Amino acid sequence: MNSFPASVFPTSYKLSSFKREVSRHLLPNFG
Repeated sequence: MNSFPASVFPTSYKLSSFKREVSRHLLPNFG
């Protein structure tokens, strides 16, 4: 039960952070 949130939350957090970084770097180039 302890490993489930420990595995899911960081993955979701990293994915959100990764998307934000990608958007920050790509949007100025496409815009």
